[in-house]
Amino acid sequence: VGAMGPPGGARSVIDPRFSSMFSVFNIPFPSTQSLTTIFSSMMKKHMEGFQGPLQQAAMKLTDMTLSLYTKVIAALPPTPSKFHYLFNLRDLGRVYQGLLQITPDKFDSPGSVCRVWRNECMRVICDRLITDEDRDLLSNIIAELVKAEFGSESAMVLADPLLFGDFRTICTDDDNEEEGSQEFGAPRLYEDMQTYEEVNVCFERGLKAYNEQNKVMNLVLFENALEHLVRLERVLQMPRGNLLLVGVGGSGKQ
Repeated sequence: VGAMGPPGGARSVIDPRFSSMFSVFNIPFPSTQSLTTIFSSMMKKHMEGFQGPLQQAAMKLTDMTLSLYTKVIAALPPTPSKFHYLFNLRDLGRVYQGLLQITPDKFDSPGSVCRVWRNECMRVICDRLITDEDRDLLSNIIAELVKAEFGSESAMVLADPLLFGDFRTICTDDDNEEEGSQEFGAPRLYEDMQTYEEVNVCFERGLKAYNEQNKVMNLVLFENALEHLVRLERVLQMPRGNLLLVGVGGSGKQ
């Protein structure tokens, strides 16, 4: 049993004599109509507990996602130096895996729903890109889609930084118990952290708790480090979450 993708990028054409030894099956990519039905049904079910305007906003996201995917695969094909520019149905699923983490008490406006969509697209697609030109291209495509569908709230949706996570309540059980807080044992909910200061407070608290029980790590959590930590936390807290570091020699990946 073997599997392969179509020739292109880092994939070569195989010899017909070799392929003749197999019973070959071609599995085409699902049609746009099928994808729209699948993902819009997922969002519709998840948004049942939200207010009407938020449900309407969420229904726009499927067309925006498929439009973004179509433009990305056309503008950013894999090449020998960008062999990992491979975008498929799994990536669409990862975008929706993030979208399905939202809850009514943390997302209360159409703009907030669109903003988390932008975050998921940036995390799934943009974090894979290796040049500023490619990242700017993706950002411009997303901005065009947002302005077309959420014109009145586009400024809020496109504001930076994008810092989403469910770590606001990490390492707070002891403090809350001592202070008699009503938030003791509060669930971890996915939300927009909005500022580096908010994120820094959470990770400094986690770092302090780690240092109390392990060998001390003296880390400087500057803004770029916080962005990477947010990316790591987002993936690792998901079921079967995993990451692949792609870098050149001497970049510190060892």
